[in-house]
Amino acid sequence: MPTAEYAGRRLRLGFSEIRVPSGPRLLFAAPTQIWHYVTVHGYRPPDAFIEGVLNYDPAWPDGPWVPGDARREYWKGRH
Repeated sequence: MPTAEYAGRRLRLGFSEIRVPSGPRLLFAAPTQIWHYVTVHGYRPPDAFIEGVLNYDPAWPDGPWVPGDARREYWKGRH
């Protein structure tokens, strides 16, 4: 299983998903393995997905698209 480095930790990819809001009424969901697909295989997500990632707003995790049992440690700044 692919891994990625984040905040000094090695994370296993493929066991969860990320959600990327990109404008009104537009939300992307992707497996965490998307990092691997992009960096190793040259996959290019849709432009709206890339725009959503680049324009990340730290306030978004409180939106209705986040399940109540979502793990939010990294979004809240705890590493």
